[in-house]
Amino acid sequence: MIDDFKVKISLEGTINSHWHFTASKDGIDFNGHYDGGEIYWFRPIPEDHYRDQMEESIHDFMAHREPLDSEIR
Repeated sequence: MIDDFKVKISLEGTINSHWHFTASKDGIDFNGHYDGGEIYWFRPIPEDHYRDQMEESIHDFMAHREPLDSEIR
């Protein structure tokens, strides 16, 4: 479903740290952040018929990441 997925820590070392991701689909980069199991999309937002499938894939990718300090609170 997702052609490429990249993730990095944003605001590392702070209580507000969270995962920032880029999910590429059909040549379009969709950006957002993942915090506490929730996905927050930036612009552009995937169309409804892609969003659910993309979010499922992102949850699968992120399930293997160590929780950040902000997610443990």
